[in-house]
Amino acid sequence: MAQFARPDEDISFSSLWNVPASDKYADIDEVVASDDEANVASLNFTSTTGFGEFGLSAVQDPNSAALHIIRYRAKRTDLLGVCTVEVRAILKEDTTVIATTDWITLTDAYQNLSYTLSSGEAGAITNAGYATGLRLRFEIRTLDASIPPDEAKFVLSWAEFEVPATTPATPTGFIITPDWHNERLEWEFDPDTEVGFIVERRKPPIEDFEPLIVIPPVVPPTIILIDPIIPPVVPPPNPPTYCYRVYAFNSYGNSDPTDEVCSELSVPITSSITIAIEPAKTTYFKERGESETYATETT
Repeated sequence: MAQFARPDEDISFSSLWNVPASDKYADIDEVVASDDEANVASLNFTSTTGFGEFGLSAVQDPNSAALHIIRYRAKRTDLLGVCTVEVRAILKEDTTVIATTDWITLTDAYQNLSYTLSSGEAGAITNAGYATGLRLRFEIRTLDASIPPDEAKFVLSWAEFEVPATTPATPTGFIITPDWHNERLEWEFDPDTEVGFIVERRKPPIEDFEPLIVIPPVVPPTIILIDPIIPPVVPPPNPPTYCYRVYAFNSYGNSDPTDEVCSELSVPITSSITIAIEPAKTTYFKERGESETYATETT
């Protein structure tokens, strides 16, 4: 997954931009590139490098060195067809320059242009969240001293800055402790990137994983989940096996799942004890007043 910072306010423009700067970010802030609207600058002098600089929408930088990409779509217009128009993009954090692309020669048809930041450039971004901290600046120039005023123009129709989303890492320390009537699951919690967890269970060899529970935000460093399982009335010779896996999640999405961990329920502890039962005893007694007559009492 990724986040995208797009132009959301105007910072400044050079005099080469031939229309007022107000709200010009709205011409190039599309989610999908569109050429219906564009920012246009007239190039009159080889001695002047014009620029347009935009504030970018807020993103949360994961302090990762990978997948920081500047993208934009631009072209030139040249009525005489003889001038050279060049552009370069500059990413800034407040007033600090983070990355600068090489100069690129434009054609008279729109080009999709991009620049991937090096690990060092990406690592130079320091803030964890931005409002107007990140800025995207486009510098333009012509190499032809003889072009008449307004003869050549730079046209910018779309721009964005991609930052990788901070999805959680796969949960660690995942273990299972079986019992006869439940499974005890344990794993580690990283409060810096994890908000909650999704636990899935399956019964091999045929069943697929199905969601068992979603655990909301938690605090302890170790998560313990007891999965109560109704055991068979008669314990089988081979107790049933259950497999589990766990995802972490946050506002950017889910982690990769843990490897599945399988465990069979324990056989309940039983004991075989011989209990001696004494046979019934018969007591004979002589009834009063009757000679040689007996009654029985069993105890």
